[in-house]
Amino acid sequence: MDELVVDPATNESISVTLTDPEVFDCPICYESLSSPVFQCENGHIACSSCCTKIMNKCPSCCLPIGYNRCRAIEKVLESIKVKCQNTRYGCKETTSFSKKLDHAKTCHHAPCSCPMADCNFVGSCTQFYKHFRDEHENSSVQFQHNKVFQITLNVDDTSLFLQEEKDGVVFILNNRIGCLANSISVCCIAPSTNERFYYEIVAKYARSIITFQSYTENIQSRIDNQPSSDILPLPAGSFGHSRQLKLKICIRHHG
Repeated sequence: MDELVVDPATNESISVTLTDPEVFDCPICYESLSSPVFQCENGHIACSSCCTKIMNKCPSCCLPIGYNRCRAIEKVLESIKVKCQNTRYGCKETTSFSKKLDHAKTCHHAPCSCPMADCNFVGSCTQFYKHFRDEHENSSVQFQHNKVFQITLNVDDTSLFLQEEKDGVVFILNNRIGCLANSISVCCIAPSTNERFYYEIVAKYARSIITFQSYTENIQSRIDNQPSSDILPLPAGSFGHSRQLKLKICIRHHG
């Protein structure tokens, strides 16, 4: 693995090749090391959180660990600059090795996979929204933020795709089918760090009207789409003899 290392004496960058990148992983949790890094008297190292988990007892030699910083390793971690793991999806950020996990958790270019069956597209959410519009436009309901629109849900539909007309954001309306009731929820295909949307669903059946309000959950893959605690429960009989139910929906920006 080729990386850039900044020479603190000259502030110049040099290219180095790491034949074993795992040398900078914590030997206990196997996650990338980040400051502070601690060492025991024999030089065995561990990340801060692991020192607490092992009760400050070195697993290699049983000596106390978690009190003496390993400044040499910390200096090396700060001097190594790495590109974001989402470079291929458009991220141009370069961070120190010790901060790469922090950046990964907040990177807006984290990949999203297309939820359509037999489609293997993977890209940033911006790339995905364009792909979905170009390739699957006929498979979704088009709508506009802040405007009420109506859909017809069949009792055995497990999901419906919704795409906003202007910014292209893709949502999935989920219909969890149960013995006594169906559960409705809406999620957004986007990295977890992206904006969450506020939505309202109005279901009318027989002489009943149910209004449900919640916030979308962000998912990056269809397999992430697990049942949510924020759901609209609908009795099985609400679909009537036609086995269909009309829903009025409005999706708004969180702000």
